[in-house]
Amino acid sequence: MLSAENVPHDITDRLINVLLKSSVEEFNSTFKTMKDNVHIENLKYDPEYILHIAEMTYTEMVENGSWNSASLVQDSGSGVNSTCWKCGGKGHKADEFPSKKTSVSNPSGSNLNKERGK
Repeated sequence: MLSAENVPHDITDRLINVLLKSSVEEFNSTFKTMKDNVHIENLKYDPEYILHIAEMTYTEMVENGSWNSASLVQDSGSGVNSTCWKCGGKGHKADEFPSKKTSVSNPSGSNLNKERGK
């Protein structure tokens, strides 16, 4: 656990600013209200409370179908259009990582060899 002296003094503002930049406007509005409350009403929020609200809001929105982020769009299951979060490669997902070494194309067109987990 972090000690208090390692936590930025503006952690509340930082958390709120990150959370109100999702691709889902309804989710963002929760944190826009929090930001207004901090700056207009001078309310103080505990960082753990902010993260708890974020988790609960997200979970509720997923369960009721109102979270419309592209990250939840299901592909055909083939993995052909999937992007791996481990290596950035196409054609597989991180949980289907094909090997310990894989070639990944970077924007310059050259191939990079990346080891699994690095």
